Amino acid sequence: MLGLLGLACNYIPFYSSLEKIKRIPSAEASTSICKVFADEFMKELEEDYDIPFSHTVMPIGVRNTDKWFRGVAALFGKEAEAEEYIKKEHERVLPQIEKIKERLQGKRVFICGGTGRSFAAAALIDDFGMELVGLETPTYDDDAQIDIDYLNEIHKDYIIDIANMQPFEQVNIVNRLKPDVFIGVPSWSARLGIPTTHVLDMKRPTMGYDGILYLGNKIADQIENPGFNKKLAAHARLPYKKSWYESDPFKFIKPLE
Repeated sequence: MLGLLGLACNYIPFYSSLEKIKRIPSAEASTSICKVFADEFMKELEEDYDIPFSHTVMPIGVRNTDKWFRGVAALFGKEAEAEEYIKKEHERVLPQIEKIKERLQGKRVFICGGTGRSFAAAALIDDFGMELVGLETPTYDDDAQIDIDYLNEIHKDYIIDIANMQPFEQVNIVNRLKPDVFIGVPSWSARLGIPTTHVLDMKRPTMGYDGILYLGNKIADQIENPGFNKKLAAHARLPYKKSWYESDPFKFIKPLE
């Protein structure tokens, strides 16, 4: 996508080399696809080498991909080119998204994942008319609050659990909410018989406009074929006593005095 703007990319730190690392200070700008791994690094590049950066959201879903692409384009005065490309991609993918939406409209979703990816997935499901009922993410900071405010414009009534993947909270909440699908780290939700999937797939595109179509079909396929999870629920034992599932999942959190 960035090549369409006439930009050459130096991918770091993955797929990198000593020569690529040496070229870092010569960059005209930087961006990332995951704020957790890159924000501090990009801030240091700006402070030490005057390299401006654009980091808005992870480019998963129509809304987020548009926003991420526009953010990079703005650094180079390429807004017009970006809008032309976005228009063409919308014409291509939106009709296909509508077909996927017919399979997913109204389905209730619980999401668990890293801070950037979970918020991106929450924006993605709105493309398919799905309802967010809960979201679990490991950390909270000022940047996360920006994402939450952004997400509140999309979804209205959902639970946010700030927890470092504590399974005892997650399995309680998911059992109470009983979503149609669980997106993220699925171990305990799968044992509840809930269809599970993930937005992270190293073999397929999950970001950008093609990624939207792949993820939508992947989620729909999982909901329509829940056989494995149902069989797992029939034979797997849940990890906690019945009394815990009837308790407040946040009972161990003490309010600040």
